[in-house]
Amino acid sequence: MKIKILSGYNPPFRKIGEISEQSIEAYARAHSLAWKVDSQLHCDRPSPWAKIPLILAEIERRDADFLFWVDADACFCRLQPRIEDQIRKNGDLYLVRHRCTVG
Repeated sequence: MKIKILSGYNPPFRKIGEISEQSIEAYARAHSLAWKVDSQLHCDRPSPWAKIPLILAEIERRDADFLFWVDADACFCRLQPRIEDQIRKNGDLYLVRHRCTVG
């Protein structure tokens, strides 16, 4: 299965976006995955919508079996688990729920 990690940000998010991009590259290289980070995302809607044209373009390219989006304010902190180990045969869309504990 060919997996491609996608992310993107625009100039106001450059500092955090570059940190995220470094972690994406490190994770992708460690697992021989493809990746693409667009540092010039643009959208006439609020910034979370900017990912939609990039994801749609990647779907149309058909060069990956599974696309994995990472927001620009998120990063890989560990090289495990492997993305491919988390994919289920009947799953097409995966969402995350963030849990944060303080203290």
